[in-house]
Amino acid sequence: MSLQRTPPHTTSVPKLNAPTNSTLHYNSDSALNISNKPELEDNYFNITKRQKRTFEDVNNDSTCHFSDIQAMIIELKSQQEHKFVSLNSALNMIINQNSELQKSVESISSQHQELLSKISNVEKENRELKEQVSNLESHVNFFEKQLRCTTIEVRNLPKQTNETKRTLANRIQEIGAAVGLTTNIQESEIRDVFRLKSETILVDFTTTERKESFISKFKTFNKARRESKEPQLNTGHLDLPGHNKQLFISEYLSKQSRKLFYLARTNVKENKLAATWTSFGNIYVKKSEDSLPIRIKSEVELGRVLL
Repeated sequence: MSLQRTPPHTTSVPKLNAPTNSTLHYNSDSALNISNKPELEDNYFNITKRQKRTFEDVNNDSTCHFSDIQAMIIELKSQQEHKFVSLNSALNMIINQNSELQKSVESISSQHQELLSKISNVEKENRELKEQVSNLESHVNFFEKQLRCTTIEVRNLPKQTNETKRTLANRIQEIGAAVGLTTNIQESEIRDVFRLKSETILVDFTTTERKESFISKFKTFNKARRESKEPQLNTGHLDLPGHNKQLFISEYLSKQSRKLFYLARTNVKENKLAATWTSFGNIYVKKSEDSLPIRIKSEVELGRVLL
Protein backbone atom coordinates (compact mmCIF):
# COMPACT_ATOMS: atom_id res chain seq x y z
CA MET A 1 0.00 0.00 0.00
CA SER A 2 1.37 3.35 -0.97
CA LEU A 3 1.93 5.99 1.76
CA GLN A 4 2.41 8.87 -0.58
CA ARG A 5 -0.11 11.62 -0.06
CA THR A 6 -1.38 14.17 -2.31
CA PRO A 7 0.09 17.54 -1.50
CA PRO A 8 -2.42 20.01 -0.13
CA HIS A 9 -3.69 22.69 -2.30
CA THR A 10 -1.73 25.82 -1.70
CA THR A 11 -2.98 29.27 -2.09
CA SER A 12 -0.87 32.07 -3.11
CA VAL A 13 0.46 33.95 -0.05
CA PRO A 14 1.93 37.34 -0.51
CA LYS A 15 5.56 37.54 0.43
CA LEU A 16 6.44 39.86 3.30
CA ASN A 17 9.24 42.21 2.83
CA ALA A 18 12.20 41.21 4.94
CA PRO A 19 13.55 43.81 7.31
CA THR A 20 16.30 45.92 5.99
CA ASN A 21 18.48 45.03 8.94
CA SER A 22 19.23 41.38 8.67
CA THR A 23 21.92 41.39 11.35
CA LEU A 24 20.86 39.47 14.50
CA HIS A 25 22.69 39.73 17.82
CA TYR A 26 22.33 37.43 20.74
CA ASN A 27 23.10 37.85 24.36
CA SER A 28 25.88 35.34 24.03
CA ASP A 29 27.70 37.48 21.60
CA SER A 30 30.92 38.80 23.08
CA ALA A 31 30.65 41.96 21.04
CA LEU A 32 27.22 43.05 22.13
CA ASN A 33 28.51 46.32 23.49
CA ILE A 34 30.46 47.05 20.34
CA SER A 35 28.72 48.50 17.26
CA ASN A 36 29.69 47.14 13.93
CA LYS A 37 28.25 50.03 12.09
CA PRO A 38 27.70 53.57 13.35
CA GLU A 39 24.35 53.82 11.71
CA LEU A 40 23.04 50.71 13.43
CA GLU A 41 23.72 51.87 17.08
CA ASP A 42 20.03 52.29 17.82
CA ASN A 43 19.37 48.64 17.08
CA TYR A 44 21.69 47.33 19.85
CA PHE A 45 20.88 46.77 23.45
CA ASN A 46 23.06 48.93 25.70
CA ILE A 47 24.30 46.27 28.13
CA THR A 48 27.50 46.76 30.07
CA LYS A 49 29.72 43.92 30.91
CA ARG A 50 29.81 42.96 34.61
CA GLN A 51 33.24 42.95 36.00
CA LYS A 52 33.83 39.98 38.24
CA ARG A 53 35.70 40.59 41.48
CA THR A 54 38.71 38.60 42.25
CA PHE A 55 39.34 36.75 45.51
CA GLU A 56 41.80 39.41 46.58
CA ASP A 57 39.16 42.15 46.15
CA VAL A 58 36.62 40.16 48.16
CA ASN A 59 39.19 39.48 50.85
CA ASN A 60 40.15 43.17 51.06
CA ASP A 61 36.49 44.28 51.29
CA SER A 62 35.74 41.69 53.95
CA THR A 63 38.74 42.82 55.97
CA CYS A 64 37.64 46.45 55.67
CA HIS A 65 34.08 45.67 56.77
CA PHE A 66 35.32 43.49 59.64
CA SER A 67 37.58 46.30 60.82
CA ASP A 68 34.71 48.74 60.78
CA ILE A 69 32.46 46.32 62.64
CA GLN A 70 35.20 45.56 65.12
CA ALA A 71 35.77 49.29 65.71
CA MET A 72 32.04 49.82 66.17
CA ILE A 73 31.88 46.94 68.64
CA ILE A 74 34.84 48.34 70.58
CA GLU A 75 33.28 51.79 70.66
CA LEU A 76 29.93 50.35 71.73
CA LYS A 77 31.66 48.29 74.38
CA SER A 78 33.50 51.37 75.60
CA GLN A 79 30.25 53.29 75.82
CA GLN A 80 28.57 50.44 77.64
CA GLU A 81 31.47 50.19 80.07
CA HIS A 82 31.30 53.94 80.66
CA LYS A 83 27.53 53.72 81.29
CA PHE A 84 28.07 50.72 83.54
CA VAL A 85 30.65 52.63 85.55
CA SER A 86 28.28 55.60 85.80
CA LEU A 87 25.37 53.37 86.82
CA ASN A 88 27.55 51.50 89.31
CA SER A 89 28.72 54.80 90.79
CA ALA A 90 25.14 56.09 91.02
CA LEU A 91 24.01 52.79 92.54
CA ASN A 92 26.77 52.93 95.15
CA MET A 93 25.80 56.52 95.93
CA ILE A 94 22.15 55.49 96.35
CA ILE A 95 23.19 52.57 98.55
CA ASN A 96 25.29 54.88 100.71
CA GLN A 97 22.49 57.43 100.94
CA ASN A 98 20.04 54.66 101.78
CA SER A 99 22.40 53.38 104.47
CA GLU A 100 22.77 56.88 105.94
CA LEU A 101 19.02 57.42 105.71
CA GLN A 102 18.42 54.11 107.48
CA LYS A 103 20.83 55.13 110.22
CA SER A 104 19.09 58.48 110.54
CA VAL A 105 15.69 56.81 110.73
CA GLU A 106 16.95 54.40 113.36
CA SER A 107 18.42 57.29 115.32
CA ILE A 108 15.20 59.31 115.05
CA SER A 109 13.17 56.25 116.02
CA SER A 110 15.37 55.72 119.05
CA GLN A 111 15.04 59.39 120.00
CA HIS A 112 11.30 59.16 119.46
CA GLN A 113 11.05 56.19 121.80
CA GLU A 114 13.15 58.02 124.39
CA LEU A 115 10.94 61.08 124.02
CA LEU A 116 7.79 58.99 124.43
CA SER A 117 9.28 57.41 127.53
CA LYS A 118 10.14 60.84 128.94
CA ILE A 119 6.66 62.16 128.14
CA SER A 120 5.12 59.15 129.85
CA ASN A 121 7.29 59.77 132.93
CA VAL A 122 6.42 63.47 132.91
CA GLU A 123 2.70 62.70 132.63
CA LYS A 124 3.00 60.25 135.51
CA GLU A 125 4.86 62.80 137.61
CA ASN A 126 2.28 65.43 136.63
CA ARG A 127 -0.57 63.21 137.81
CA GLU A 128 1.25 62.52 141.06
CA LEU A 129 1.94 66.23 141.56
CA LYS A 130 -1.71 67.06 140.87
CA GLU A 131 -2.77 64.52 143.45
CA GLN A 132 -0.30 65.99 145.93
CA VAL A 133 -1.51 69.52 145.20
CA SER A 134 -5.12 68.40 145.57
CA ASN A 135 -4.32 66.79 148.90
CA LEU A 136 -2.46 69.90 150.05
CA GLU A 137 -5.38 72.11 148.99
CA SER A 138 -7.73 69.87 150.93
CA HIS A 139 -5.55 70.14 154.03
CA VAL A 140 -5.20 73.91 153.65
CA ASN A 141 -8.94 74.26 153.13
CA PHE A 142 -9.59 72.15 156.22
CA PHE A 143 -7.27 74.27 158.36
CA GLU A 144 -8.80 77.47 156.99
CA LYS A 145 -12.24 76.21 157.91
CA GLN A 146 -11.01 75.44 161.40
CA LEU A 147 -9.48 78.88 161.75
CA ARG A 148 -12.56 80.64 160.38
CA CYS A 149 -15.22 78.50 161.98
CA THR A 150 -16.07 81.36 164.36
CA THR A 151 -15.73 84.23 161.84
CA ILE A 152 -18.41 86.10 159.92
CA GLU A 153 -18.20 88.88 157.33
CA VAL A 154 -20.42 91.93 157.15
CA ARG A 155 -20.64 93.72 153.80
CA ASN A 156 -21.98 97.14 152.77
CA LEU A 157 -21.59 98.76 156.20
CA PRO A 158 -20.44 102.38 155.66
CA LYS A 159 -17.10 103.43 157.07
CA GLN A 160 -17.20 105.95 159.90
CA THR A 161 -14.84 108.80 160.65
CA ASN A 162 -12.07 107.82 163.05
CA GLU A 163 -13.27 104.22 163.00
CA THR A 164 -11.73 101.89 165.57
CA LYS A 165 -12.20 98.31 166.72
CA ARG A 166 -14.34 99.64 169.53
CA THR A 167 -16.72 101.44 167.18
CA LEU A 168 -16.88 98.37 164.92
CA ALA A 169 -17.70 96.12 167.88
CA ASN A 170 -20.50 98.52 168.85
CA ARG A 171 -21.92 98.28 165.32
CA ILE A 172 -21.94 94.49 165.54
CA GLN A 173 -23.78 94.65 168.86
CA GLU A 174 -26.35 97.00 167.25
CA ILE A 175 -26.86 94.59 164.36
CA GLY A 176 -27.38 91.70 166.81
CA ALA A 177 -30.03 93.68 168.63
CA ALA A 178 -31.71 94.67 165.31
CA VAL A 179 -32.07 91.06 164.09
CA GLY A 180 -33.47 89.98 167.49
CA LEU A 181 -30.77 88.01 169.24
CA THR A 182 -32.06 86.42 172.45
CA THR A 183 -29.08 87.72 174.40
CA ASN A 184 -27.08 90.74 173.46
CA ILE A 185 -23.53 90.27 172.26
CA GLN A 186 -20.99 90.97 174.93
CA GLU A 187 -17.63 92.56 174.21
CA SER A 188 -15.95 89.49 175.60
CA GLU A 189 -17.64 87.38 172.95
CA ILE A 190 -15.88 89.27 170.14
CA ARG A 191 -12.30 88.02 169.84
CA ASP A 192 -11.42 90.38 166.98
CA VAL A 193 -13.06 92.73 164.49
CA PHE A 194 -11.45 94.66 161.62
CA ARG A 195 -12.17 96.03 158.14
CA LEU A 196 -10.46 94.72 155.00
CA LYS A 197 -9.35 96.83 152.07
CA SER A 198 -12.47 95.67 150.25
CA GLU A 199 -14.54 97.44 152.96
CA THR A 200 -15.75 94.07 154.26
CA ILE A 201 -15.79 93.75 158.04
CA LEU A 202 -14.58 90.50 159.61
CA VAL A 203 -15.89 89.54 163.05
CA ASP A 204 -14.26 86.69 164.94
CA PHE A 205 -16.39 85.41 167.81
CA THR A 206 -15.09 83.35 170.67
CA THR A 207 -17.49 80.45 170.01
CA THR A 208 -19.09 78.88 166.94
CA GLU A 209 -22.41 78.91 168.81
CA ARG A 210 -22.46 82.72 168.90
CA LYS A 211 -21.51 82.87 165.22
CA GLU A 212 -24.24 80.44 164.16
CA SER A 213 -26.90 82.13 166.29
CA PHE A 214 -25.97 85.53 164.78
CA ILE A 215 -26.25 84.26 161.19
CA SER A 216 -29.41 82.29 161.93
CA LYS A 217 -31.17 85.33 163.39
CA PHE A 218 -30.08 87.44 160.40
CA LYS A 219 -31.59 84.93 157.90
CA THR A 220 -34.82 84.64 159.93
CA PHE A 221 -35.12 88.44 160.07
CA ASN A 222 -34.69 88.87 156.31
CA LYS A 223 -37.06 86.01 155.51
CA ALA A 224 -39.81 87.57 157.60
CA ARG A 225 -39.20 90.93 155.94
CA ARG A 226 -39.45 89.38 152.48
CA GLU A 227 -42.70 87.65 153.32
CA SER A 228 -44.18 90.88 154.64
CA LYS A 229 -42.66 92.81 151.71
CA GLU A 230 -40.75 95.09 154.03
CA PRO A 231 -37.13 96.28 153.59
CA GLN A 232 -34.58 93.77 154.69
CA LEU A 233 -31.78 94.58 157.12
CA ASN A 234 -30.18 97.87 156.11
CA THR A 235 -28.35 100.88 157.54
CA GLY A 236 -31.70 102.48 158.47
CA HIS A 237 -32.20 99.86 161.17
CA LEU A 238 -28.96 101.12 162.77
CA ASP A 239 -29.99 104.77 162.49
CA LEU A 240 -26.99 105.54 160.28
CA PRO A 241 -27.09 108.76 158.26
CA GLY A 242 -27.46 108.80 154.48
CA HIS A 243 -29.37 106.58 152.09
CA ASN A 244 -30.35 103.16 153.37
CA LYS A 245 -28.01 100.41 152.24
CA GLN A 246 -28.85 96.73 152.56
CA LEU A 247 -26.48 94.79 154.77
CA PHE A 248 -25.22 91.32 153.97
CA ILE A 249 -23.95 88.87 156.58
CA SER A 250 -22.44 85.43 155.90
CA GLU A 251 -19.80 83.00 157.01
CA TYR A 252 -16.23 83.90 156.21
CA LEU A 253 -15.33 81.11 153.82
CA SER A 254 -11.96 79.82 152.71
CA LYS A 255 -10.68 80.72 149.27
CA GLN A 256 -11.70 77.38 147.76
CA SER A 257 -15.14 77.42 149.40
CA ARG A 258 -15.68 81.05 148.37
CA LYS A 259 -15.10 80.22 144.70
CA LEU A 260 -17.34 77.17 144.90
CA PHE A 261 -20.12 79.18 146.60
CA TYR A 262 -19.87 81.85 143.89
CA LEU A 263 -20.33 79.21 141.17
CA ALA A 264 -23.31 77.75 143.03
CA ARG A 265 -24.96 81.19 143.33
CA THR A 266 -24.37 81.80 139.62
CA ASN A 267 -26.21 78.56 138.79
CA VAL A 268 -29.08 79.58 141.06
CA LYS A 269 -29.41 82.88 139.17
CA GLU A 270 -29.46 80.93 135.90
CA ASN A 271 -32.23 78.69 137.32
CA LYS A 272 -30.04 75.60 137.08
CA LEU A 273 -30.25 75.15 140.86
CA ALA A 274 -33.12 75.87 143.23
CA ALA A 275 -31.05 77.12 146.20
CA THR A 276 -27.58 77.23 147.75
CA TRP A 277 -26.29 78.16 151.21
CA THR A 278 -23.39 77.61 153.61
CA SER A 279 -23.23 76.00 157.03
CA PHE A 280 -20.09 75.58 159.16
CA GLY A 281 -17.98 76.42 156.12
CA ASN A 282 -19.63 73.81 153.88
CA ILE A 283 -21.54 74.47 150.65
CA TYR A 284 -25.00 72.98 150.14
CA VAL A 285 -27.25 73.08 147.06
CA LYS A 286 -30.74 71.98 146.05
CA LYS A 287 -31.45 70.97 142.47
CA SER A 288 -35.19 71.49 143.00
CA GLU A 289 -37.41 72.69 145.83
CA ASP A 290 -38.48 69.13 146.67
CA SER A 291 -35.03 67.56 146.45
CA LEU A 292 -32.76 66.88 149.41
CA PRO A 293 -29.76 69.15 150.15
CA ILE A 294 -26.50 68.06 148.57
CA ARG A 295 -23.12 68.96 150.01
CA ILE A 296 -20.55 69.77 147.34
CA LYS A 297 -16.82 69.79 147.96
CA SER A 298 -15.44 70.59 144.50
CA GLU A 299 -16.33 71.96 141.09
CA VAL A 300 -16.44 68.39 139.75
CA GLU A 301 -19.17 67.48 142.22
CA LEU A 302 -21.07 70.65 141.32
CA GLY A 303 -20.89 69.68 137.65
CA ARG A 304 -22.31 66.24 138.45
CA VAL A 305 -25.24 67.81 140.27
CA LEU A 306 -25.99 69.99 137.24
CA LEU A 307 -26.18 66.98 134.89
